[in-house]
Formats: sequence, structure tokens, C-alpha cells
Amino acid sequence: MDLKIKTMLAITQTSPKLNKQELELVTANASPLVVSMDKSELSSRIIDILSNISNALGQQMRPADMKAQTIGLIAEIGAYFKKLTIEELDIALKNGIRGEYGEYFGLNVITYHKFIKASLLAEKRRDALVKQMEFIEDQNRAKTEKDIERIESEFWENEKNRFQKFKETGKFYGDSPSTIFGIYESKGKISLTTSEKWVYFNHARQIIVESLNRQLGIGMDTRPIKQTLNRINNGEMTSSDNLLIKDKACELAIIAHFKTQTP
Repeated sequence: MDLKIKTMLAITQTSPKLNKQELELVTANASPLVVSMDKSELSSRIIDILSNISNALGQQMRPADMKAQTIGLIAEIGAYFKKLTIEELDIALKNGIRGEYGEYFGLNVITYHKFIKASLLAEKRRDALVKQMEFIEDQNRAKTEKDIERIESEFWENEKNRFQKFKETGKFYGDSPSTIFGIYESKGKISLTTSEKWVYFNHARQIIVESLNRQLGIGMDTRPIKQTLNRINNGEMTSSDNLLIKDKACELAIIAHFKTQTP
């Protein structure tokens, strides 16, 4: 198999049809299984997750309660949710305290069990994983040069439309900038050094921080926004935070590339 075919088969690992929320769910599904993690690392990560949700609720969990809930939650996951990943746990608890899975009473292992079960059965998670599975199956079926050329042709035709829309509006339209950037990079359309990528990443982080600060002035629950700002400013970003900034950085890089092109 020549380099061109190999490149197209490995062109991306996530479906370009995924929106940001779906991409987060698919990414979370690919993170380490809770039951396979180092015990010390797992305990530390779960303490972080529990601290974040208690802070989001404006509560302060006592150290003894935190320790007991961490031990109990690890045991609960080992008994009932062996396929749960650490980032899926984070998503389940964050969504649960915001009422996405119905009413609950207090933060305890039984409540967490309810959150996890509802999260794993959620329709939006199922739809995201189905999209990704269909994409992977389609990629695996694309083994002939003719198939590869068709996929490549369809992608770049879509990019022509995206570029034209950018020229008309000055705005980038796309749900997965990091996926699109990866394809451009793999085909040599965009070539950046590591230091240049960091410049885009730092610029993107600044834009995200400014956007979050503006949202603080809007009448809404500002606790999640403040927590995200604190994590970013303190260099304690979660995978979701990194994905948010990475997407913006890739968007900036693609826009810079578009500005150098002629219609």
C-alpha cells in the first residue's frame, strides 16, 4: 500500500460529523478505564472530581467525607461499571449535579451511581458513539485506492465550500476544527513548528479566557465559569478544557491559512 493510501486511511481518528459535545463524549469514552488506573492516581483524580462538583454547588466537603466517598465510589464502579472511563465519570457527575438526570438528594455513592447509570444510557452519548463507530467502519471499508480517492475528493470539495464561506463572511464554520486541522496537516496543506503551535495555543487560551470573563457579566450561574477560569489560569486544565482551547487554536491556524489563499 503506497504512502498516499496509508495517509488517507490514517487521516483522522474522529468523525468530522461530531459536534463539540459529541466529540467530548467520544474522547471521554477513549480515556483510561477507572478500574485499570493506578490506585494512587485514581484516588487523586476522583478527589479532584468530587471537589469540583462540591465547589460548583457552593459546598465544602469535609476531608473525612471526601476520603470515604472516594473509597466508596471506587468500590461502586468496580462492582457495577467496569467499562466506565475516568473522563466519563467526570462528565456524569458534572451533568448530574446540574439536574440533567433528574432530581437527586445529597452527594453520596448512591447518587453517583444514579448519575453514572443515567449518563451511560443517555441518548446523546449513544448517538455520538454510533456516529463514531459508523465512521470507523466506513474508514475500515475504504481499502481500495478508488475508495480513498472518493473520500479525499469529497472532503476537499467540502473544504472549498468552507473556504468560500469564510471569504464571504470572514468567519470559520466547522464543529471539529482540531479534526479538520489534522487532515490539513497530514496532507501538507498546513505546516507548523512546535513553537508555532504553542503560539496558537496560547492565543486561543487568551481568547477563551476573555470569552469566559465576558460571560461572568451575564445573568447566569457563574460558578462553572469561574471554576473553568481558575483551572485554566492555574494550569490545572481537564481534558475538556484542553479540547476547548485546542479547537480554538486549530481554528485560528486554519483561518490564518485561509487568509493566504486566493478564491
